[in-house]
Amino acid sequence: LTPFDSAVLFEGEAALLELARAVERGERPVGLMRGACAEELSALPAPDFDGLPLEKYLSPAPVLPYDPTRGCYWGKCAFCHYGLAEHGTARYRQRPPEVAARHVAELAKRHACRVFYFSQDAMSPAFAAQLAEQMRQSGVAARWGTDMRPESGLTAERCRALDAGGALSAALGIESTAPRVLALIHKGVSVETMTAAARNLADAGIAEIGRAHV
Repeated sequence: LTPFDSAVLFEGEAALLELARAVERGERPVGLMRGACAEELSALPAPDFDGLPLEKYLSPAPVLPYDPTRGCYWGKCAFCHYGLAEHGTARYRQRPPEVAARHVAELAKRHACRVFYFSQDAMSPAFAAQLAEQMRQSGVAARWGTDMRPESGLTAERCRALDAGGALSAALGIESTAPRVLALIHKGVSVETMTAAARNLADAGIAEIGRAHV
């Protein structure tokens, strides 16, 4: 493990806390530790960026990551082994939308941050709309981008709601526009559905980025 004393497999919040407590007890943890395959996301606090030299990052203003969800709610794509899981994709979990909105508001105020990247495997359109509504109602002065599946849930009405709740951009997982390939990889969406999702986002003023892998 050189140059490291320890390494944690899978999601590591609980394991990292135990490592810190071990050092506090005067122990020297060495070797591999197994973290939870899937932490209970609703029980975790907001990330802590205190002490990081955010002013040294090569961006005009700080852009902080935040994980309102983890895992993939679709979890059927044939090519995917993703999300710190032993097999397939990690179990899909969500923070309560009101908690996520509060975390974003707190981080925005503490670090004078106006732009966030909601960093996760894939956030469902329904949850994204709930989070956007919570942010709109609470008046959080922040914009955000995230990763999403280009699916039928991205209706014109929902995309407008996302924009009203701070959505700035969405990276869409468009692995292919060949119907045969989409069927082979079990993508679960058609070319027409992906096109409509991208168009609805654009019409709502949300920048969409297609991520093609195949």
